[in-house]
Amino acid sequence: MSRAHRKSAIRAAALASTVLCCRAEAAAALTQLSSDPYTNATSFHATEVEPDTFAYGPSLVATFQVGRFSEGGSSNIGWSTSTDAGATYTHGFLRGRPCTQARPAPTNVSAIRR
Repeated sequence: MSRAHRKSAIRAAALASTVLCCRAEAAAALTQLSSDPYTNATSFHATEVEPDTFAYGPSLVATFQVGRFSEGGSSNIGWSTSTDAGATYTHGFLRGRPCTQARPAPTNVSAIRR
């Protein structure tokens, strides 16, 4: 086998292993933890954005904004927890009245003190 054929064979093998690797990663199952229940006209719906997660042993916690406002903020904060390493989840929203109108931007306190 010539040197050029060996290089071509090595490239083909590398490409095949990359494709197989990526294909295996793409086959990972996705689990939907929650969905946006709000319908107010002041925010975008079917949105749950800016997630954050924490895990310790088999316990998992996720939080996310639900019903995003274009100026920032959201209709509510959603959460999801698992105590069995993700086999099952419980989810909900923070208690109290959800926000249905955008809030004014926060005031920069350090600028006022000058």
